[in-house]
Amino acid sequence: MNLFSNKEALTHISIPEKFSLWNKPLESSPYQPFPNLEGFRIFKDATNTPKALSFEDQGGHSYELVIKQPDGYIPKLGLALTPLVESSVMGKRVLDIGTGETGLLAIHAATHGATHVVGIDVDAEAVKWANFNGEINKLDQIRWEAGNLFPSNPETPFDVIVSNPPQMPMTETSTHDSGGFNGREIIEKIIEGAPSYLAEGGQICMIIMDFLGVD
Repeated sequence: MNLFSNKEALTHISIPEKFSLWNKPLESSPYQPFPNLEGFRIFKDATNTPKALSFEDQGGHSYELVIKQPDGYIPKLGLALTPLVESSVMGKRVLDIGTGETGLLAIHAATHGATHVVGIDVDAEAVKWANFNGEINKLDQIRWEAGNLFPSNPETPFDVIVSNPPQMPMTETSTHDSGGFNGREIIEKIIEGAPSYLAEGGQICMIIMDFLGVD
Protein backbone atom coordinates (compact mmCIF):
# COMPACT_ATOMS: atom_id res chain seq x y z
CA MET A 1 0.00 0.00 0.00
CA ASN A 2 1.32 3.42 -0.93
CA LEU A 3 0.65 5.40 2.23
CA PHE A 4 -0.34 9.05 1.61
CA SER A 5 -0.39 8.45 -2.14
CA ASN A 6 -2.60 11.43 -2.94
CA LYS A 7 -0.11 14.26 -2.40
CA GLU A 8 -2.34 16.71 -4.27
CA ALA A 9 -4.76 16.66 -1.35
CA LEU A 10 -2.11 18.30 0.82
CA THR A 11 -2.40 21.52 -1.17
CA HIS A 12 -5.89 22.07 0.23
CA ILE A 13 -4.81 21.86 3.86
CA SER A 14 -3.20 24.59 5.90
CA ILE A 15 -2.08 22.44 8.84
CA PRO A 16 1.72 22.24 8.63
CA GLU A 17 2.03 19.11 10.81
CA LYS A 18 0.84 16.99 7.89
CA PHE A 19 3.94 17.82 5.87
CA SER A 20 6.15 16.29 8.55
CA LEU A 21 4.88 12.87 7.48
CA TRP A 22 6.79 13.03 4.22
CA ASN A 23 10.27 11.59 3.75
CA LYS A 24 10.33 10.02 7.21
CA PRO A 25 10.30 6.25 7.77
CA LEU A 26 7.15 4.89 9.37
CA GLU A 27 7.03 1.41 10.88
CA SER A 28 3.72 -0.43 10.65
CA SER A 29 2.23 -3.24 12.71
CA PRO A 30 -1.20 -4.91 12.96
CA TYR A 31 -3.69 -2.91 15.00
CA GLN A 32 -6.23 -5.13 16.74
CA PRO A 33 -7.81 -3.52 19.81
CA PHE A 34 -10.58 -6.16 19.72
CA PRO A 35 -10.51 -9.90 19.01
CA ASN A 36 -11.33 -11.00 15.45
CA LEU A 37 -10.83 -7.47 14.11
CA GLU A 38 -8.66 -7.75 11.03
CA GLY A 39 -7.27 -5.54 8.29
CA PHE A 40 -6.08 -2.56 10.32
CA ARG A 41 -2.46 -1.46 10.64
CA ILE A 42 -1.00 1.39 12.66
CA PHE A 43 1.99 3.45 11.48
CA LYS A 44 4.45 4.97 13.96
CA ASP A 45 7.57 7.06 13.58
CA ALA A 46 10.98 6.52 15.16
CA THR A 47 9.73 7.99 18.47
CA ASN A 48 6.84 5.47 18.56
CA THR A 49 4.33 8.24 17.89
CA PRO A 50 1.24 7.03 15.95
CA LYS A 51 1.02 8.86 12.64
CA ALA A 52 -1.53 6.95 10.58
CA LEU A 53 -3.93 4.05 10.40
CA SER A 54 -4.70 1.93 7.37
CA PHE A 55 -7.27 -0.70 6.45
CA GLU A 56 -7.13 -3.34 3.75
CA ASP A 57 -9.13 -6.57 3.42
CA GLN A 58 -9.18 -9.51 1.06
CA GLY A 59 -12.13 -8.02 -0.78
CA GLY A 60 -10.04 -5.11 -2.05
CA HIS A 61 -11.47 -2.46 0.28
CA SER A 62 -8.76 -0.15 1.56
CA TYR A 63 -8.08 3.33 2.92
CA GLU A 64 -5.49 5.38 4.80
CA LEU A 65 -6.13 7.74 7.69
CA VAL A 66 -3.81 10.48 8.94
CA ILE A 67 -3.81 10.91 12.71
CA LYS A 68 -3.90 14.51 13.89
CA GLN A 69 -0.54 15.86 15.07
CA PRO A 70 0.23 16.40 17.85
CA ASP A 71 -1.85 14.39 20.34
CA GLY A 72 -4.41 13.17 17.85
CA TYR A 73 -7.12 10.66 18.67
CA ILE A 74 -6.32 7.06 17.74
CA PRO A 75 -9.54 5.21 16.83
CA LYS A 76 -10.31 2.28 19.08
CA LEU A 77 -13.89 1.77 20.27
CA GLY A 78 -15.33 2.89 16.94
CA LEU A 79 -13.51 0.05 15.20
CA ALA A 80 -15.90 -2.36 16.90
CA LEU A 81 -18.66 -1.02 14.61
CA THR A 82 -16.78 -1.62 11.36
CA PRO A 83 -17.96 -5.22 10.76
CA LEU A 84 -21.58 -4.10 11.17
CA VAL A 85 -20.97 -1.17 8.82
CA GLU A 86 -19.55 -3.54 6.22
CA SER A 87 -22.71 -5.65 6.21
CA SER A 88 -25.18 -2.75 6.31
CA VAL A 89 -24.20 0.03 3.91
CA MET A 90 -23.94 -1.34 0.38
CA GLY A 91 -25.99 0.91 -1.90
CA LYS A 92 -27.21 2.95 1.09
CA ARG A 93 -27.17 6.55 2.24
CA VAL A 94 -25.27 6.82 5.53
CA LEU A 95 -24.99 9.43 8.28
CA ASP A 96 -22.00 9.23 10.64
CA ILE A 97 -22.73 11.23 13.81
CA GLY A 98 -19.61 12.33 15.68
CA THR A 99 -17.30 11.38 12.83
CA GLY A 100 -14.18 12.54 14.67
CA GLU A 101 -10.75 13.59 13.42
CA THR A 102 -10.14 10.51 11.29
CA GLY A 103 -13.66 10.24 9.84
CA LEU A 104 -13.26 6.50 10.40
CA LEU A 105 -16.84 5.23 10.15
CA ALA A 106 -17.80 7.57 7.31
CA ILE A 107 -14.77 6.48 5.30
CA HIS A 108 -15.32 2.82 6.16
CA ALA A 109 -18.90 3.12 4.90
CA ALA A 110 -17.87 4.87 1.69
CA THR A 111 -15.24 2.24 0.87
CA HIS A 112 -17.78 -0.55 1.45
CA GLY A 113 -20.36 0.59 -1.04
CA ALA A 114 -22.35 3.42 0.53
CA THR A 115 -23.59 5.68 -2.26
CA HIS A 116 -23.71 8.87 -0.19
CA VAL A 117 -22.25 9.60 3.25
CA VAL A 118 -22.47 12.60 5.56
CA GLY A 119 -19.91 12.83 8.35
CA ILE A 120 -20.84 15.36 11.01
CA ASP A 121 -19.10 16.51 14.19
CA VAL A 122 -19.62 19.40 16.58
CA ASP A 123 -15.83 20.01 16.55
CA ALA A 124 -15.00 22.05 13.44
CA GLU A 125 -11.29 21.23 13.74
CA ALA A 126 -12.10 17.52 13.76
CA VAL A 127 -14.20 17.98 10.62
CA LYS A 128 -11.24 19.67 8.91
CA TRP A 129 -9.05 16.65 9.56
CA ALA A 130 -11.78 14.19 8.57
CA ASN A 131 -12.22 16.08 5.30
CA PHE A 132 -8.50 15.74 4.65
CA ASN A 133 -8.71 11.99 5.16
CA GLY A 134 -11.60 11.85 2.73
CA GLU A 135 -9.52 13.75 0.18
CA ILE A 136 -6.44 11.54 0.38
CA ASN A 137 -8.69 8.53 -0.22
CA LYS A 138 -10.50 10.27 -3.10
CA LEU A 139 -13.95 9.63 -1.65
CA ASP A 140 -16.16 12.17 -3.35
CA GLN A 141 -19.38 10.62 -2.02
CA ILE A 142 -18.69 11.93 1.48
CA ARG A 143 -19.91 15.36 2.58
CA TRP A 144 -18.39 16.71 5.79
CA GLU A 145 -20.24 19.11 8.08
CA ALA A 146 -19.57 20.86 11.38
CA GLY A 147 -22.78 20.69 13.38
CA ASN A 148 -24.60 19.31 16.38
CA LEU A 149 -25.64 15.69 15.78
CA PHE A 150 -27.79 16.01 12.66
CA PRO A 151 -27.08 17.76 9.31
CA SER A 152 -28.68 21.14 8.74
CA ASN A 153 -29.93 20.42 5.21
CA PRO A 154 -30.17 16.69 4.49
CA GLU A 155 -30.94 16.10 0.83
CA THR A 156 -32.92 12.90 1.40
CA PRO A 157 -33.47 10.55 4.37
CA PHE A 158 -30.66 8.21 5.39
CA ASP A 159 -30.86 4.44 5.28
CA VAL A 160 -28.28 3.94 8.01
CA ILE A 161 -27.10 6.10 10.90
CA VAL A 162 -23.81 5.10 12.54
CA SER A 163 -22.32 6.63 15.66
CA ASN A 164 -19.77 6.14 18.39
CA PRO A 165 -21.09 8.94 20.62
CA PRO A 166 -19.48 10.46 23.73
CA GLN A 167 -20.92 8.60 26.72
CA MET A 168 -18.72 9.07 29.74
CA PRO A 169 -20.78 10.20 32.77
CA MET A 170 -19.30 13.62 33.45
CA THR A 171 -20.46 17.19 33.85
CA GLU A 172 -17.28 18.74 32.46
CA THR A 173 -17.54 19.95 28.87
CA SER A 174 -15.68 17.62 26.51
CA THR A 175 -16.84 17.17 22.93
CA HIS A 176 -15.02 13.84 22.68
CA ASP A 177 -15.96 12.22 26.01
CA SER A 178 -18.81 13.85 27.89
CA GLY A 179 -22.18 12.13 27.73
CA GLY A 180 -23.67 14.37 30.38
CA PHE A 181 -24.38 13.59 34.03
CA ASN A 182 -25.52 10.00 33.42
CA GLY A 183 -23.58 9.38 30.20
CA ARG A 184 -26.76 8.95 28.16
CA GLU A 185 -27.42 12.51 27.03
CA ILE A 186 -26.00 12.26 23.50
CA ILE A 187 -27.27 8.72 23.01
CA GLU A 188 -30.82 9.75 23.91
CA LYS A 189 -30.68 12.78 21.60
CA ILE A 190 -29.61 10.59 18.70
CA ILE A 191 -32.38 8.05 19.36
CA GLU A 192 -35.01 10.78 19.73
CA GLY A 193 -33.92 12.69 16.62
CA ALA A 194 -33.13 9.79 14.31
CA PRO A 195 -36.70 9.08 13.07
CA SER A 196 -36.79 12.51 11.41
CA TYR A 197 -33.69 11.64 9.36
CA LEU A 198 -34.17 7.94 8.64
CA ALA A 199 -35.89 6.50 5.60
CA GLU A 200 -38.60 3.89 6.10
CA GLY A 201 -36.94 0.69 7.28
CA GLY A 202 -33.75 2.56 8.20
CA GLN A 203 -31.49 1.49 11.02
CA ILE A 204 -29.18 2.90 13.69
CA CYS A 205 -25.81 1.26 14.36
CA MET A 206 -24.48 2.76 17.58
CA ILE A 207 -22.02 1.81 20.30
CA ILE A 208 -23.48 1.87 23.82
CA MET A 209 -21.21 0.89 26.68
CA ASP A 210 -22.42 -1.77 29.11
CA PHE A 211 -21.80 0.31 32.22
CA LEU A 212 -24.55 2.75 31.22
CA GLY A 213 -27.18 0.10 31.89
CA VAL A 214 -29.19 1.03 28.79
CA ASP A 215 -31.98 -1.46 27.99
